Amino acid sequence: MTCFNSEHSLLPSIAELFLPFIFSSLLLAQSTL
Repeated sequence: MTCFNSEHSLLPSIAELFLPFIFSSLLLAQSTL
């Protein structure tokens, strides 16, 4: 495994981690409005 390959796979994993958090916070913001 090269450095570029691991770095490339790291980015989508971070996005997958933060996507549900952003989505839930958006739903929370809509419910408070």
